[in-house]
Amino acid sequence: MNNVSKEDSDFVKRIIDILLPMESVVTQENQGIIELHKENTLFGRIENKKLFLMNQIGKFAELDKELVDQAINEKKDYKYRDKLVIRATKAFWLAADRKNSK
Repeated sequence: MNNVSKEDSDFVKRIIDILLPMESVVTQENQGIIELHKENTLFGRIENKKLFLMNQIGKFAELDKELVDQAINEKKDYKYRDKLVIRATKAFWLAADRKNSK
């Protein structure tokens, strides 16, 4: 992540840590934007400490900042982390369906 600030890099690491239950999520930097991929399918982006996930119409929509902050700062129980993982998993399946239908 050469073009990403340390603060943004720390944010990316926290998001990737939260997404570990999804398995095989990899990041790729593209002009300062961090792309989230699983099985060669782009399903999310991180830009300026904001998380964007693929929606039903094939666009990247910003995930609620409050949910992201709560998931990052959660110390136990992990209900917000679980919500974030569920939304990211849904974004992956939406992106995979769009990719396979082309």
